[in-house]
Amino acid sequence: MSWIIANYGSVLVTAILIAAVVLAVRSIINDRKNGVGSCGQRCSSCGLHASGTCEAEKLAELRKKKTT
Repeated sequence: MSWIIANYGSVLVTAILIAAVVLAVRSIINDRKNGVGSCGQRCSSCGLHASGTCEAEKLAELRKKKTT
């Protein structure tokens, strides 16, 4: 218990950083599930969509094939 009290500041900063990373990863996962690409836009408005190289679109197609 005395170690936690002696290092309270470090423990607090570490907890805040871990929470920030968890929230960021959760946001990225939710964006991918909703079809938002790494650029932050939907695939239909992306220049890569027209060329057929959009990774988010390919992942969505793979998910559809797995469920059918």
